[in-house]
Amino acid sequence: MSRKQFRLGSNLRASIHIGLWAAAMTSSALYAQGITGGVYGNLPQGNGVTAEVINPATGYDNTVRADGNGHFAVTGLMPGRYVVKMLRDGNVVDQRDVVVVAGSNSAAIFSVMNLVRTAYMWRSPLPRCW
Repeated sequence: MSRKQFRLGSNLRASIHIGLWAAAMTSSALYAQGITGGVYGNLPQGNGVTAEVINPATGYDNTVRADGNGHFAVTGLMPGRYVVKMLRDGNVVDQRDVVVVAGSNSAAIFSVMNLVRTAYMWRSPLPRCW
């Protein structure tokens, strides 16, 4: 009796390789989602208003604009302490300290009053009280 060796067809082998590759890529992407977090918030409407997200420990620095509804989000951040600054024309108007935790997003909510108060201070001198 002779033993016949079982051989996979080249199409079947290629399908198995593609399936294994896809599984490996998907699992690493899912793993990355579990180890990173993000920051989200709102910005007042206006030209030149942006949010700057900084991690002083790592040197990470990213400036983003809000969408049409005033919302912004930065994802894929490593866990740690971040400073989120609201900028108007490159000048710091307000800032929030946030802690990013793996697998979740942290809020950095800014008030429109801070932008209005700062705009008032830039455009008019303070009244003298003496």
